[in-house]
Amino acid sequence: MQAITLEIPEANVEFYIAALARGLLSAMKTGVIPTEVGIWSLGRPSVQRALESRISPELASILSEFDELDALQSLGGDIQGALDRLLNQLDECLRGASSRDTANYVIRATQQ
Repeated sequence: MQAITLEIPEANVEFYIAALARGLLSAMKTGVIPTEVGIWSLGRPSVQRALESRISPELASILSEFDELDALQSLGGDIQGALDRLLNQLDECLRGASSRDTANYVIRATQQ
């Protein structure tokens, strides 16, 4: 199996994770992907543990809600309101994140 690895400077982790999270939430909002994607993407505990010391508490809090989105929708909650709120919070994270040197990354393909 081939794997792709994206290596980014630790100073830019907040920027890239917030941008990835925003893309996932935007796709959920438009119905392109289901809300259950939150459970197995950025909502996974292993992902959150790996990022916890590298991202702001605000971004960590947003990511912790990813695994609740599918349940909220299943229970008939205001999923669009929750997605709008999280998207607005992510916009604030992106505004505050360092976007300097965001072109400084490496993509590696490896055979496993």
